[in-house]
Amino acid sequence: NAKKESMAAVQLGTKNLGDVVKVKVNNQPQDFLVVNKSGNAVMLYMKGYYGTQVFNPNNTNPYSGSPIDKYANETFYNLIDANIRGQIINSSIVSNGSTIQRKVFLPSFTELGGGTHSYAPNEGTVWGYFAGINSTGSNTKRAYTGSQNWAWLRTPSTNLSSYAWIVGVNGSLGYGNGVTYA
Repeated sequence: NAKKESMAAVQLGTKNLGDVVKVKVNNQPQDFLVVNKSGNAVMLYMKGYYGTQVFNPNNTNPYSGSPIDKYANETFYNLIDANIRGQIINSSIVSNGSTIQRKVFLPSFTELGGGTHSYAPNEGTVWGYFAGINSTGSNTKRAYTGSQNWAWLRTPSTNLSSYAWIVGVNGSLGYGNGVTYA
């Protein structure tokens, strides 16, 4: 069982994959999962979702520079407790075939353990927490327990230029239109 602890009270480098830490977002505690580790650095992933955002109102699927990318890395980032914000470092992530730097970003189909799909480009590597995922989506389901909405991924669908990948309320991976699933 994952333990829930205040981020201010623990050294994150001591946390294990799947552990839950509380981080204040807009002064409200939110659950974040430890989804990847490298030495003392950890990757945190917010359980469920936080509000709704249009992926791209222009009905296109590039993530980098899209409204949801800007929201995550600017607006949402500034809602995170100031003491925690100061500890967040840039990550190099792959988006639409390019490497970009972000402090806050949407995960990719690959990072969530989606495997290989003809409509999903390879973006990054599988995060440790999601390693071993299978067609039932068991690990993504654990991350989305309690969600009542779809959640966007940054991965574009390669068969439809207006679609991007999403995680459904049951943890399944699919894709949807950037405007209609806001």
